Order: sequence, then structure tokens, then C-alpha cells
Amino acid sequence: MDPLIVGVGSSAGWAEGDMTSLACSLEEVQRAGGGCAELYASALSVVGAGRLITHRVAELRKIITCFDLTPTIHAPIPINFMDRADADLHWRAARASLELAGEIAAPVVVFHAGRCHPREWAKDEPSLLAYEREVLERVGELASQHNTRAALENISPNRNVILGAEWSYSLIPAKLAAQLAQVESSGVTGCLDIAHARQGATLTGTDFLAGIEAMGPECGHIHISDVTGAPSPLWIDSAIDRVYFGVGDTHAPLGWAGIDFDAVAEMFRPQAGTLAVLELASPVRCALAESIARLKEFAGRVG
Repeated sequence: MDPLIVGVGSSAGWAEGDMTSLACSLEEVQRAGGGCAELYASALSVVGAGRLITHRVAELRKIITCFDLTPTIHAPIPINFMDRADADLHWRAARASLELAGEIAAPVVVFHAGRCHPREWAKDEPSLLAYEREVLERVGELASQHNTRAALENISPNRNVILGAEWSYSLIPAKLAAQLAQVESSGVTGCLDIAHARQGATLTGTDFLAGIEAMGPECGHIHISDVTGAPSPLWIDSAIDRVYFGVGDTHAPLGWAGIDFDAVAEMFRPQAGTLAVLELASPVRCALAESIARLKEFAGRVG
């Protein structure tokens, strides 16, 4: 049987517009054994006011062709398809991200699932979900025009969630799967962040592995790192300290925290042709090659 996960790799880190730094990061991913690299769109300095900067995109494309890596894109995290007040801003940013994918032949663009204030969610849940689906249909149509797919990712219990200022249904992956199942566009799929799912299960008291299983049929892209699932106290505010204490969204190397990846592999059946992207905190990228090797083993067991 053909593998469900057809390639593994890593995020490329934060280039902050420095193409030389980006090239070094891509070389690092390739040298560590990765076959794909995810680029954070805002860190590339190729978009201004929602429009592609042509000469910067050309420079980016030239650098990517120097490596045997499939690029994927993580769209700006602030994009929120539930925010009706600033809908035009979100749409322009999403459009630019999809256009960029077309320019560099990226098969996937990751967007975070919708979120809002808990009071708004309690008052208006069905309408918010319906609105997000309407936007996703438009996003999916545009994605198809640029030969890519938009992948909606489950979020982590971030600082705003812990403080009670933000909520997302995607903290429960089964609910994200249910939302995606109602989107008809072939240009839309899901991105399962396994570490986010583990944290979300702790926060909501839901079954982690059941969420992984439910998300499988809707999952066309994977983010992976290791976490314990324990929330981070607000007094721990740096990536390296979160890894040290084992709390919050640690983005730790595989095997450094608490996820049972053998159990995940047994339950998880993503869509055929899926890529899996490692997301490590910058202070622990020393373990990149080790984690990519572990990720390849995991990918071989899935399905």
C-alpha cells in the first residue's frame, strides 16, 4: 500500500526578510534529511499591504530552486476567518498567501482556525461557524486557481485562551473535522497539529487519541512536535524555559516531552499524499536531524 505521508521536513524558522538566512535554514533542513520546508509568509518580506513584491518573490523563488525541498507556506497567524469586523484585511492577507503559493509551487498554505471571545462564541456559535465556512469556500476556490490547498489548523491553548480572552472550537480536533466535512471546496483541507491537539485535550478534558482519529479523514497536512500537554503558567514566557519545564506549546524535539507517537501512528489515517512538518523552537533546533529521523519512523508507521 502506498504511504499516506509522502514527505517529511521542517519549518524554516524566522528569516525576517534575510534571504541569505533563509537559504542557510533551507540548507539545514535538507542536510538533516528533510524533503519539505515550511515558510512563514510574514517572515519573508515578500508582501506589502496585501500585495506581492515582485522582485522579492523572484529572489525567493530563485533560492528555493537551489534545494531539493518542497516548499509549503504558513500564512500569517493573525488571519482569522471568523472576524467579520476586519474581513477585508483578513481576505487580502489570505489572498496574498495563496498567490505566493502559486508563485513558488507550494502545495499547501496553512491558516489557523477561527477564534473569538468566549462570550461571542456562547452567543453566536452557529453563525460564526457558518460564516467561516462561507469564507473557506472562497478561499478554497482561490487556492485551486493557484494550484494549492488551504489547510485549516487546530490552534493551541495560547496565552489569550488561558487568560479567557479567546476561544476556538478547533481546540477539540473532532470539532474541526466536523467543520471541514461541511466545506465542499476541494481547495480546502485540514492541518492537524499533533502537539496542539495534545494540549487542547488537556484543556478541554477530551480524548486526545479520539481527536486524532476523528481528524484523520479531513487531514491533508501535519504539524508535529512534542509536548507534555501541561499548560504553561503565565510566569514562564520564553521558548527555552517552556522546553525545560515541559509546559505549554514547547515545540520540543520528538521524544523530549510526553506524546506517545506509537499510539498516534496506530490511530491516525490522514489523506493520501500528506506532508508532515516538524516545528521546533529555535533554541532546540540542535535536535533537528534527530527529530527528522524520528519523524520518518513515525510516518512509516502511519497507515
